[in-house]
Amino acid sequence: SDASGSDPIETGYQYAIFPYDKKFNSCTQYGALTVMIPAEQSVHDGDTPGVGARILMVAQDAKGDFSFKHVGSYIAATLKGEGVSVASISFRGNNSEIMAGLSTVTFDDNGKPVAVFESKYARYQSDAVTMNFEDPVVLSSEETEFWLIVPSITLSKGYTMTVTDTNGGVFEKKTTSSLTLKRKNFY
Repeated sequence: SDASGSDPIETGYQYAIFPYDKKFNSCTQYGALTVMIPAEQSVHDGDTPGVGARILMVAQDAKGDFSFKHVGSYIAATLKGEGVSVASISFRGNNSEIMAGLSTVTFDDNGKPVAVFESKYARYQSDAVTMNFEDPVVLSSEETEFWLIVPSITLSKGYTMTVTDTNGGVFEKKTTSSLTLKRKNFY
């Protein structure tokens, strides 16, 4: 055990984090996991525009079976508009909730991952997640979905989603009702 009295994780039990982030994602021999939910998210080649960082935990049991478990929730914006070019999409809680950054991940009694934003990582935290498009996405009369990953959190005063086009036009969707975003759910 270490100086704080923590015991090492059980022999034969391993953790992995996907996607891997060499700078931030880590696991110590005492089972302390850190995972980055990025404030600026990106489009993955070959995916629907807006599918950003899909953070998953992988636990390997003694038999070598892997079980993927989502850390966060997913928010979608479904947009359409003739000739509109989307430059960015952002999402934030209306009560300055932490929406992104470095988190410590633990597992609850049911083996589900829980991301906790601790004050020691405050310099890495953000109250918004944003997707900026290097190549703007041109909308049409057909719907296009954009996805962002956010933590499992309660937005006590609702949220604001902002879409900005390449001409500087802004569209906002704002709610004021409390909303609880549950782990692995798509909203």
